[in-house]
Amino acid sequence: MEQPAFLRAFNLPGGKVVEGRRGSSSTVEQSLAMLNDPLVLMLADHWAGQLINDGAEASDVRIRTMFFQALSREPGNVELNRFVDSVAAFGRLHGQDVSGLMSSRETWREVAHTIFNLQEFRFIP
Repeated sequence: MEQPAFLRAFNLPGGKVVEGRRGSSSTVEQSLAMLNDPLVLMLADHWAGQLINDGAEASDVRIRTMFFQALSREPGNVELNRFVDSVAAFGRLHGQDVSGLMSSRETWREVAHTIFNLQEFRFIP
């Protein structure tokens, strides 16, 4: 009956007492959980696998898809350019050349993990 450690960082209700309204918070523990928790890393890897199977031929198309799936909106021009640059940087980090970027699970896992860590993704108004 122990609560998942990951969800405790996000004010998981106790389970034994009804809570009609949960408080909101933004803490360092939440940011660290999103950066380091094995569940988040596994979900980023899973999403990367799905993205590779989608058949997109350009990183900007895939990034637009990711933004729509995660945030229900299109990225702005500045965001899109930053993420396209990030894809190239992550590819270099993982030893990928330009021709292998679209099939690099490691690269797209990093992009997915980055999107998971956007404030807009983590915060529900």
